[in-house]
Amino acid sequence: MKEMSMSASDLTTLSADPASPLIRALQQEIAKLWQEVRQLKQAQANVAQDCKNVNQENEKLRQRIADRPFVEQAKSLLMKFGKMDESCAYNTLRNNACSRNMTIGAIARAVIITFEIFHDADVPVPS
Repeated sequence: MKEMSMSASDLTTLSADPASPLIRALQQEIAKLWQEVRQLKQAQANVAQDCKNVNQENEKLRQRIADRPFVEQAKSLLMKFGKMDESCAYNTLRNNACSRNMTIGAIARAVIITFEIFHDADVPVPS
């Protein structure tokens, strides 16, 4: 921004002539500054949205890490009692999760609970 100095007589002139070059220059500079403010606000909003997206993705990854032991245990049960290989056991968990609109972790927990119920009731697990 250009540096401008004003005297008392300039102030009198400004109030008398709102169309003076100095007033127009100041109005243009103010308009530019407001445009920069709007751009900065938009950039701030974009950064905030990016942070929100990163936090959501981070939470999903944390949940997947927390679910991993349950998925491994459920796969092991399916492999042992369902006579499946590891790939088939995982695909079974994944396909059931997709068809029920659930996470693999939730399906894995359900598989584990089902096997625990059969075990606690001393009911032979189908083989």
